[in-house]
Amino acid sequence: MTFLLGFALLSTVSREAQTDFNAFATGFATQAGTVNAGGALPGPVMAFGENAKVLAVGKDGKSLRPIIAAASYVKGRVLVIGHGGLLAQAGNDQLSLTILKWLHQSSKPIGLFADMIVNPAFGTPKRYRATSEIQSAIDQCGTLLVGQSFGDNNPESIAMLDKFVQNGGGLILTGPAWGWMQLNPGKQLTDQSGQKLMAKMGLGFTDGTIEPIKGKIELLTPEPAHHVLVALAQTKNKMVKTPAQSKLIGDTLESAMSGLTNDHPVSIQLSQMLSSDQNLIRPTKAKPLTTDDFQLRLSAQYYDKTWRALSPEQVKAHPASQDFPGPVTGKDREDMTVRVGGKKRSWWSTGSYAAPGEVITVRLPSNLKDLGLRLRIGGHNDTLWHLDKWERFPSIALEIPIKDGVAKAANPFGGLVYLVALPAWSLAVEGRRGATDRMMTGLIWATFVVAMVPLGSLIYTVVERGHKVVSSQFLTYSLFKTAPGQPDGIYHAIMGTLIITLGAAIISIPIGVLAAIYLVEYGKRNRLARVVTFLVDVMTGIPSIVAGLFAFALFTLLFGAGFQG
Repeated sequence: MTFLLGFALLSTVSREAQTDFNAFATGFATQAGTVNAGGALPGPVMAFGENAKVLAVGKDGKSLRPIIAAASYVKGRVLVIGHGGLLAQAGNDQLSLTILKWLHQSSKPIGLFADMIVNPAFGTPKRYRATSEIQSAIDQCGTLLVGQSFGDNNPESIAMLDKFVQNGGGLILTGPAWGWMQLNPGKQLTDQSGQKLMAKMGLGFTDGTIEPIKGKIELLTPEPAHHVLVALAQTKNKMVKTPAQSKLIGDTLESAMSGLTNDHPVSIQLSQMLSSDQNLIRPTKAKPLTTDDFQLRLSAQYYDKTWRALSPEQVKAHPASQDFPGPVTGKDREDMTVRVGGKKRSWWSTGSYAAPGEVITVRLPSNLKDLGLRLRIGGHNDTLWHLDKWERFPSIALEIPIKDGVAKAANPFGGLVYLVALPAWSLAVEGRRGATDRMMTGLIWATFVVAMVPLGSLIYTVVERGHKVVSSQFLTYSLFKTAPGQPDGIYHAIMGTLIITLGAAIISIPIGVLAAIYLVEYGKRNRLARVVTFLVDVMTGIPSIVAGLFAFALFTLLFGAGFQG
């Protein structure tokens, strides 16, 4: 079939590697079983390359969405998972072991970036604090685990990791994409560094969520149409017969539409079979677009991607704007000055409404140019792409950065005009997450300094007053007098401390080591293991001096105060 020809350049793998990959993919979901999600909310992923496969799907309402996918890429292997937390949760060792058995083919260690957490199946990985160390990680490790935004501020790392996998390395990329999109308003998923890296590998992230049920996700075996190429072929060959097939294929192709650039071969083939008549894409409450209309829904998604890439002058009013938000009756237009600031808010309304397709121009004074302000047309922050029924066009807002103090924009649906502000003091370099991180780091350092003041004062007082009496005699004599005129000292305190510490070590070390072995190797989260873990957590969180005072008070109450001489 000719639709496969555009993907021949993605990768070439040996027949043995492909056979190994097929064996790994078959039965993967059954081997991995049900996994603990904890507090994680995974996002879906996709597979669209010849040498890529969906390994497992998760239930999201009435849909089954891919949550883990993998690909053979030249000599290497790559896997994408909807949330890194699934590799960290206790009880998910079987999932990790199943992945690593295929992915990690080197005797070199596994490498992690930043503060990623993994379960014991990963052994003792090497850790790297920033992507600036990525070359060291490539040289020292056989498999790397990175987050989806690893190269957003370091584009060179995308090519470095691509070469690493081509040369035989293993790579795991973790989502969720919905989290990245929340932290990067106004950007498309195709701007993400992880998405750019995986584009040639035939894998990617997509927007949306997969809701755990009571903290767990059952990994299920995917259908053939969960793969983008299969869904595309079935649509072209008119093999869609039932509503269930329509929904599955629609979900798969909608995911591909949101996660691929317009010039990607899959996007081009999709665009060629979609309707360009926008009058057909006018969902309303009386006549909604449902999953049965998946080709019209795809046409809407393709239009959404296309108009956002146009220059403002090329944007025209969409027919659906007459239904929602509604027609614009006034024709008067004027220049106006808007005052921003003075209140704790991030959106400032101009009080003006942009007609569908109307070009809006914003100019900032010089003192506001570098504050990260953005221009927004449309107040509806929600999108409806994930819903089974659309009663309006799913996405009708536009937000763009104001660069060099000037921005021009047009929205085919119109809307109220806003100026949007984000934390300016670190936005330009780090984004919203970085800004929050820097603020919290500053607060933690400030509280640390405050806490150190009394400690420093205490240490100074002890040293300043005590250094005058410290001598060999002071350290080798005790307060227990054995002869008249014997000097005073702290020998008894030193020996008492050593004896008590040694005794405590003899008791606690064997118990601690045996408890750790039991919890890791034999406990398997049974009731006793949970009780022991709880007690360990409690004791770890209580300062030893508090525990000592409690024990002293307990024994005093039970046996009396003892000798006071």
